[in-house]
Amino acid sequence: TQAKPKTRRTKKERETKKPEKTKDVKKDTKGEKKPKPSKKAEKK
Repeated sequence: TQAKPKTRRTKKERETKKPEKTKDVKKDTKGEKKPKPSKKAEKK
């Protein structure tokens, strides 16, 4: 039951967080966010 409401909120939050995360990741990617996305990609 928790997975259903969570997925609904994630979809709406994902669209709003997608553009914000991309900007933050691009800015941090130049610094120390390079190893972070690599780990996230492995988890996905």
